[in-house]
Amino acid sequence: MRTFLFHLELRGLTHCLIYRSAAVCMALFFVMVLNAQYDQHDFVHYTIKEGLSDNNISCLNQDDYGFIWIGTESGLNRYDGNQFEKYFQDSPAGFLTSSLITKVHRWKNHRLAIVTRNGLQVVNTYDFSIRQYFIPDTTSFSFKLNSFIDVVEFEDNTIGAVTATGFYAFDQASRLICRFDDKHSSDIGNKRVLYAKKIMNIPGPYAFIYGTEVARVFTIINIAGLLKLKERKTNGPCWTSPGR
Repeated sequence: MRTFLFHLELRGLTHCLIYRSAAVCMALFFVMVLNAQYDQHDFVHYTIKEGLSDNNISCLNQDDYGFIWIGTESGLNRYDGNQFEKYFQDSPAGFLTSSLITKVHRWKNHRLAIVTRNGLQVVNTYDFSIRQYFIPDTTSFSFKLNSFIDVVEFEDNTIGAVTATGFYAFDQASRLICRFDDKHSSDIGNKRVLYAKKIMNIPGPYAFIYGTEVARVFTIINIAGLLKLKERKTNGPCWTSPGR
């Protein structure tokens, strides 16, 4: 079955919608109807009173061992079904570099990618080893450069990331091997410093990046460990796959 990928403008934001068939829409409709039958008392509510670090939840995911990881605007939480273990910037030392968590992705080999507003942390939930990812910079603009928005891992284990300022790629040793700076320090006060909202893998040697102003498609070619980048701006339907 062919999958059609479109991007639409809605309230000034670019969104990606994937429609496989009309049956998907019907299924979603019936799910909504069934969900409406649940009473409020059928749900268990968790707040700071139950041990959460913050009530403003931005993301959550489940690791390979069943723990639920919950990202908030003030701390990361791990829930075992009974209680919450809370993590904050530098608590414990050497773990989080920011308490503002934007996304938590589950990756292969027992890893979680924790996206923060000050770098990326990839934690192995088997032995709790941590690898840090940063864009090196010694100026005050570093807080924008390292305000990570989203990340993906490609087939060759290269990590692609979008931050407030552009697109960046890291190798397995967390070294920065490619950068595309779309925003600069001179933009502060003159324009919105927000490059993109999401990055995602798609079939073939491509990554799809979209933001609040225009969709951006990057062709990513990895030749002998060297990541080469080409940008193509798009303003209409993107493509179909497979069998474009």
